[in-house]
Amino acid sequence: MNLTPATQRGVRPLALATFLLTLGVASTHAQVIERNEPPAPPRPAAGSALQLDQQSLQPGSTDATPLGATVSGIRLLGPAEGASRSPASGVQIGDIGAADPAALKQALAPFVGRPLSRKLISDAQAAVAKIYRDSGHPFVSVTLPPHDATDGTLQLRVVEFRLGKVEVNGAVASPLESDLRLTGGERIDAKKLSEDLDWLNRNPYRQVQGTFAAGDELGTSNLELTVTELKPWQVFAGYSNTGTRSTGKDRYFLGAAAVLKPLNNTLISYQLTGDTDFWRKPGSITLDEDDRPRYLSHSGRVTIPLAPRQALEILGNYVATRQEQDLLPGLTLRTDSTTFEVPILYRTAVSNLFDGHYLGDLTFGVEFKRNKQETYLLGIPLGSNEADVLQFVAGWAHQIPDKFGSTSFDLKIKANPGTDEDAWELRGRDAKYVYGSLDVTRVTKLGGRLTWVAQFSGTLSSADLPDTEQVAPGGFYATRGYTTDDGAADRGFVFRNELRLPSVALFPGRDQLSPYFFLDYGYGESDGSPDVKLASFGAGLDYRYGQTLSVGAAFGVALRDANSANPNLTEKNDTTFHLRASLSF
Repeated sequence: MNLTPATQRGVRPLALATFLLTLGVASTHAQVIERNEPPAPPRPAAGSALQLDQQSLQPGSTDATPLGATVSGIRLLGPAEGASRSPASGVQIGDIGAADPAALKQALAPFVGRPLSRKLISDAQAAVAKIYRDSGHPFVSVTLPPHDATDGTLQLRVVEFRLGKVEVNGAVASPLESDLRLTGGERIDAKKLSEDLDWLNRNPYRQVQGTFAAGDELGTSNLELTVTELKPWQVFAGYSNTGTRSTGKDRYFLGAAAVLKPLNNTLISYQLTGDTDFWRKPGSITLDEDDRPRYLSHSGRVTIPLAPRQALEILGNYVATRQEQDLLPGLTLRTDSTTFEVPILYRTAVSNLFDGHYLGDLTFGVEFKRNKQETYLLGIPLGSNEADVLQFVAGWAHQIPDKFGSTSFDLKIKANPGTDEDAWELRGRDAKYVYGSLDVTRVTKLGGRLTWVAQFSGTLSSADLPDTEQVAPGGFYATRGYTTDDGAADRGFVFRNELRLPSVALFPGRDQLSPYFFLDYGYGESDGSPDVKLASFGAGLDYRYGQTLSVGAAFGVALRDANSANPNLTEKNDTTFHLRASLSF
């Protein structure tokens, strides 16, 4: 802890001010640090950049008319094998390559003993193709070679396509083939290729689409990469009402982002956010003691690609606030708070470390944070203190698509070995802790173009957390219908549910309006403080016009009091309107 002379002289006045607060002369409550970071580059949907041959997925013959024989055996033939005249019993696997024989036998066994028909043949072909597809090798041909099946032996020829040539169309500053792990003549591993394309498309100023076409040689497919280069920069500005009562609800932001192609496509972005005080007095950006805004945030992000499927991300946050409370008429307590953060994270694909395991990303890094608070009574300094956090981070993120939708999660573990212990203990917080956070999003497609979106966000800690690590159960990005004023917690979770209605276009082909209903629940707890239990319902919409205009709005109704002992917080049946709008050029 760094004690200034004002701190030493102000201990007793500060204690007096605290005493006045505890008497209820002014109401106080825990509040999280409000961060306004530039938008992170969007992650493409898993597999969205790879166009596969869907022929094997199409329905085959539905003619179940018996052809006069009962299937006694099924024989799978490789590309160089001829049809055999000897009868087969059960399922026999020929020289078809690296497929899983046990899985193929299990899939084909139910067809043995059934009457032979065109539908059965189609179903057997589809079953073989599905085994390949589920193993990540969807490029396979399953055909019916000429043979006599009157003895009950069904023979199918299986040819798995291999990679022929890789061609790149479109202007690119550097060759993309070096970022792909597939080489000519190899089996086409769709999971591996999809992950490679996913990492290439994390650059939002470039789109890479992979398409397969017939190869020059029998049994091969050529890969064509179509690269679309977009404008390498953007500027954006906008407004939201997601602030706090003490620092103002209004938030105005201005930012820019770009890709630095000569620096290996490094991504940079910056966002300045302020309340109405800042825009009325632009000079307050200097944070002069007499002209300080209630809220000001500088935030920047740098993402540096290091090697294929590896990147270094550096995020900087600087948040300054001023809160004033009238203890008594003419007696004002002012608190100036400054938070500085620099997380440095290394991200890599799991498959870089464990070949063949396409299980998302691993993250390792360190975060440095400093929080300083200065307190004044009637403009007279009462004291100040600083507290530092140096914590280590490990994380795992993954996205899993399925036929009903997709599931994505982001798990992080953070640990502080006890840096700046005395400073944090002065604030009643532990410096030694380990905590984990988990974010899960499930998107499920329902009938009638409806979609159910469920989001879970939880934090579990071994001890009380420093101010910089606490979470807010309420707010636009948590339990809607409440605000971030409605409590802070060391442990807790938020469960959000949305029923997304069919999207509509006000200007067909140019925009999209997505309305939804929601039901949210939030819970938080901290030692020595009442538990926070929030619940709400309401409706909202997301609107996007091309890449230029983005609007998100939600109207929520609180179903519970945020804190029955504090009437300044959200109460049951209160309504809250959340809004965020941005323009990008």
